[in-house]
Amino acid sequence: MGANGVVVAVLRSPLHRMMSRAMCVVEYRGRVSGRMYRLPVQYVRDGHAVEILVGRAEQKRWWRNFRSEGEAELLLARRSVPMRAIAVVGAEQPEAAEAMAARYRARFPRVTIDPATAVFVRCDPR
Repeated sequence: MGANGVVVAVLRSPLHRMMSRAMCVVEYRGRVSGRMYRLPVQYVRDGHAVEILVGRAEQKRWWRNFRSEGEAELLLARRSVPMRAIAVVGAEQPEAAEAMAARYRARFPRVTIDPATAVFVRCDPR
């Protein structure tokens, strides 16, 4: 089990409280492979929505499953929440990315974000 597997296991366990305020698990089906994927991510809330900053997005592929709206399940404080997810690419949607970056900076002041190159995944309850 790699580091992501350990974090997912903690977030699914009674010990989740030490991480759940900043981390959740996103579960989704790959659009091409059809496989189920589960990964831990850092998030912020915007009302009932959840916004995920994709770290080193140019090196990641998972967020591309949400270039068009897709379905995901988020494990938030051990509760499974069905969501609709969509990628927000800063270069394509600068105003939305700037607003999301501002919410991230407010919650995580040490995080450095360039909204022009950032990628977020916004999840709204189904």
